Amino acid sequence: MSGFPSSWREVEIGSIADVIGGGTPKAGDATNFAEPGSGVAWLTPADLSGYDKKGISFGKRDLSSKGLETSSAKLMPKGTVLFSSRAPIGYVAIAQTEISTNQGFKSFIFTNHIDSSYAYYYLKSIRPLAESRGTGTTFKELSGAAAKKLPFVVAPLNEQIRIANKLDSLLAKVDAAQTRLEKIPTLLKRFRQAVLAAATSGELTREWREVKIFDATLTSLGNAGVEVKTGPFGSALHKSDYISDGIPVINPMHIKDGNIFPASAMTISKEKFNDLLIWKLQKGDVIIGRRGEMGRAAEVMSSEPIMLCGTGSMIIRGNKEKILPSYLSLVLRSPTSISFFENNSVGSTMVNLNQKIIKALEFHYPSIEEQKQIVRRVESLFTLADTVEKQYLATKQRLDRLSQSILAKAFRGELVPQDPNDEPASELLERIRAIKTETVKVGKRKKSISSKRDVMSKRKKNA
Repeated sequence: MSGFPSSWREVEIGSIADVIGGGTPKAGDATNFAEPGSGVAWLTPADLSGYDKKGISFGKRDLSSKGLETSSAKLMPKGTVLFSSRAPIGYVAIAQTEISTNQGFKSFIFTNHIDSSYAYYYLKSIRPLAESRGTGTTFKELSGAAAKKLPFVVAPLNEQIRIANKLDSLLAKVDAAQTRLEKIPTLLKRFRQAVLAAATSGELTREWREVKIFDATLTSLGNAGVEVKTGPFGSALHKSDYISDGIPVINPMHIKDGNIFPASAMTISKEKFNDLLIWKLQKGDVIIGRRGEMGRAAEVMSSEPIMLCGTGSMIIRGNKEKILPSYLSLVLRSPTSISFFENNSVGSTMVNLNQKIIKALEFHYPSIEEQKQIVRRVESLFTLADTVEKQYLATKQRLDRLSQSILAKAFRGELVPQDPNDEPASELLERIRAIKTETVKVGKRKKSISSKRDVMSKRKKNA
């Protein structure tokens, strides 16, 4: 990394911090663990999945004293910067109390010359770099040696604090904006469901109907004369029949918001397609998922016979002069229909629809003229919702990039002004190295004294 102020320095993180791994005691021994807050705080990367706070005090479970002693987990002090090194690489948090981790972390214990919040944000900013240095086939892992070689940009201590405080303020605003923004998909879903409910209950065209003096009767799909055909079962269509880039087989997972999105991975050969022509989809068919999530339905818009109804779906065909496929699709996706399907589906492990249930569904059956009005109004409102959704996605992308942009700016020295009176990073590094050198010397002296005691003890025993 380069392009930062002259008073800053870049070093390998292992030269200024102790890099600490973790461990896990025998999982089969319940006495190695304790309830959160009752033992030794212990984290796994899963504890940081979706975690959006800077500090953390404990995970889903603690270690007992025995669990700590019998594993390679180490008790680290408050202020330790915790960094996940696998599954995935790059989760970051600051220990708010003494804490330990499993082997999925490489944690950093800094001296008082490095602000923990500054280190926290810096490590978040280099997550892509850390991920690129991971190795492994099943999942990427950052080794202890690789973690020690990660670059670390050292700013003057006072500037570190100013940067961390500024990041706290700016990123809190970004997070607040993201929180508000994330409400939009739910609101859009509710809006679409409300439109469908109004469309299929007659509310959406009430004003039009009063002018035109039309009425809608309540009847079942069976009485409306629709034809229902269940997709081929496993005896007719096997997993081995699927190829790449053939004729699409449409299943519920390919239907979203009334549209069909064929998948190139789920296609069959032309020969197999010809063997299963009775399940060929035609323009004007309505396909509905019969398993899992209810309400996945869509009109087939293609005039070419290039799609096949899949195993988890059903084809519904009506008299187009009496019921529009586009209106039938709205009916099947409406909240009332979804509720009916959920309450009447069969099966225990997975909900299922059958032809009898489909035909028993009651719906408002207006004239063709009113159906056309309903479809037009729904399409207009859904177009509005789609526009809002596109704006939401574009804004979300900008906000996601904004966080990384702010972090990058911070560690180029562009977020807060430099103060010439601040002690430069070069002097900080000298003091950190002096502390680490003295620590090593003390450690060696203790080890030497311990070794001499062992020798003297052996001599006494031999005497």
